[in-house]
Amino acid sequence: MQALFKKKGVYPVLETLSTFTGPVLEKTFLREFQRLGKYSAYDRCRAVLLEQDLIAFTSEGENKLIALTSKGLEILQLMQQIDAILGNKKEQ
Repeated sequence: MQALFKKKGVYPVLETLSTFTGPVLEKTFLREFQRLGKYSAYDRCRAVLLEQDLIAFTSEGENKLIALTSKGLEILQLMQQIDAILGNKKEQ
């Protein structure tokens, strides 16, 4: 689990995936992530997120779908709680 917190980009990936309701086309997710300027963060942490079962991939025909797992959502909520405790409020 320690590797998870050392990887830059884990929080933005989980946070972005949480904005979608259910599985989303991977290319749609990547477009959104690239729009936010964080595409390289996904590349850095993808393997760790899969290893820790925080994200999951499924196929629908030829389309590859990505989704936040329930474990991933739980970790995201814990990270948000830690941010709130530390007073790291994000400006929107």
